[in-house]
Amino acid sequence: MKKSYVMAGVLTGALILWMLPGLFAGPKNGEQTLGDEALLVSVEVRTEKSESITSVITAQGDITPNREVTLRAETHGKVKDILIEEGQSVQEGDVILRLDMSDREIRLERARARVAEAKRKHDAAKNLGQKGYAAQSRVDEALALLKDAQAEEKQILLEIEDTEIRAPFDGILDKRMVDIGDYVSVPDEIIAVVDNTPLVVAVPVPQREISSLKVGGAAMIVKTDGSQVAGKIRFVSPKADQTTRTFRVEIEIANPAGLASGTSADVFIPKGNVMAHAISPGILTLDEAGQTGVKIVGEDDTVLFFPVKIVSATPGKLYVSGLPETARIIVNGQGYVRQGERVRPVEATTPAKDEALDSGLNDAPNLPSPSGPLDGGAPSQEGLGDANAPEKHSQKDEPHERVD
Repeated sequence: MKKSYVMAGVLTGALILWMLPGLFAGPKNGEQTLGDEALLVSVEVRTEKSESITSVITAQGDITPNREVTLRAETHGKVKDILIEEGQSVQEGDVILRLDMSDREIRLERARARVAEAKRKHDAAKNLGQKGYAAQSRVDEALALLKDAQAEEKQILLEIEDTEIRAPFDGILDKRMVDIGDYVSVPDEIIAVVDNTPLVVAVPVPQREISSLKVGGAAMIVKTDGSQVAGKIRFVSPKADQTTRTFRVEIEIANPAGLASGTSADVFIPKGNVMAHAISPGILTLDEAGQTGVKIVGEDDTVLFFPVKIVSATPGKLYVSGLPETARIIVNGQGYVRQGERVRPVEATTPAKDEALDSGLNDAPNLPSPSGPLDGGAPSQEGLGDANAPEKHSQKDEPHERVD
């Protein structure tokens, strides 16, 4: 009986010794225990490759005429004739309206008679002076009277010329402030003429971007109706506005169709090409230092944080630089993982929200390259506002799952 207990104890001890290495030894290199796998956070990733986009400066401005002027009365009188109506085209020198001559023709005849008489007296005095029968002072007096009469004649001729209001340049009669029978005096406003060929868009450009702009550079203008028209830079202000610290830049637009001015427009000025990734604005996050960036999953399934720069924005989509050429971007769950943490990546199977928006996007311009030709590349816009700021994630905002 006692021998049986001893044998049982020996066998039990041997069994325990055989099991001890398995209980206390850790997993071999490269192995993951079932318990550790269960603790990994599952994140949804999307593998994206960078693409070349055109980096541009964006600004808003108004489409204005190339030239506009308000003509004022340079003499007095009643409006007698209106030859061109509002909205009609005019050529330089065309008579738009006339004032009544009043007594100007009578005054002109009187002035011409004075000139003739003064000329006759001057000729006589000059002839007598040459013969020694008249003093030089008499000749000088006659010459002064002649010049005075001639000046009066010229003054009346100028008054008569000013009774005709002429177009200062080719353009359109934009507004007429008087009607037939109205009396005008110097310097009453009479008409306004605009020249819409070409059109001009003036926009403010931040001081950090001004060095990349040159006269003659290409630009794309998107009007309020969504239509696009190419333009070129014709003026860059040599001095910044002291209040806004921006520079005035004028974009010239050819206008063969005679389009109207006065509407607002978005201006896209290309700077060059840059490699960037397309992402949804919602995946931007901040690190502990407050840097804006994107979390991705590295080759060893650990979370990596990359600071990024927003170089473009379209509805529902951002283009950012600073990521590796090919990156597994965390699109769901980035708010619950930290840099260096090992995760279980799951490739996203549903279309990205920005892809859905792209199907209906019709307001992205076909941007010209900085040298001029259209390239149709994705636009990269500078100077983005708060709409593109990164979101701060919390565990209340976004669900996640653990692998059991």
